[in-house]
Amino acid sequence: MIVGLEWQYQNKIQIYKAEYTEAIEIEHFDELNSSWKITNNFYNAFGKTYGRTNISLMNRDLVTNPNSLISLGLNPFFSLYLFVFNGYNKLIIIINEGNCGEFAAAVTSLIKDVTGNDTRMVQVEGADHAFPEINIMGDWWVFDKTYTTSEKPVLVDSYANYVKSKDTDLFDSIADLKIIDTKKSVLKEHGFFPSNIIIRTLFDTIDPNLPDISLPDVNIEIYALKFQRDPLVFSGDADEYGNCSLILNGNKKYLIIGKLGTSQHQFYGFNITDISPFKDEIINLYLY
Repeated sequence: MIVGLEWQYQNKIQIYKAEYTEAIEIEHFDELNSSWKITNNFYNAFGKTYGRTNISLMNRDLVTNPNSLISLGLNPFFSLYLFVFNGYNKLIIIINEGNCGEFAAAVTSLIKDVTGNDTRMVQVEGADHAFPEINIMGDWWVFDKTYTTSEKPVLVDSYANYVKSKDTDLFDSIADLKIIDTKKSVLKEHGFFPSNIIIRTLFDTIDPNLPDISLPDVNIEIYALKFQRDPLVFSGDADEYGNCSLILNGNKKYLIIGKLGTSQHQFYGFNITDISPFKDEIINLYLY
């Protein structure tokens, strides 16, 4: 199966390499516009699954179907190919169908293998979206053909202003931008207003004579009150000292929920807070 998938993938890559070479040598496009042309061509041939129900795609079934998961466990070489040697993205390119996340994953692999340029995939927290980015001559460009930069690629440091000029509702909804592979926030790089947040999870003793008690391992969920289809923008646990550090886009309001269950007690708490832009903030989250 691996040989068959790799053969199909390499055939597709050769087709797109020929188109890229034609754009460079015959049409005299530069690297940026030649890469954008390849992305456009792939997009036009890509089957979009947005809004469609009961869609069964092989790449999705491999990671959600229990029988497929068992098969992957029994076939470690195929698992290695899929998740270490980029076979999962190659499979999407062969299937040629999916949503924005699958398109982004496919383009990051396709453009890298066709042009040799570095690529990455960015997750948009607050908007249920993902897009590919391409590094050309040291600059990162947003290649979001499916949504936010459908007309042309945009330099990352111009991205916030570009989105604001096109779709203020989306601009106001973005809570974070993260590189999917590393989970690193790239809000500032894209022209947004990141703030460093520390959430302290505390048990409120109520008694003014007793100090509040730090609660470790509290599960924290953060919801953006302004969002597009994806209100949950963070989920994680406080550390052993009752602290949780993260980055969020400023000029936004968030609902922070904390939950902790032990064998003897259940603790809950919430906080609605406005995050200021470009500011280090400590937020006390009291649980009761």
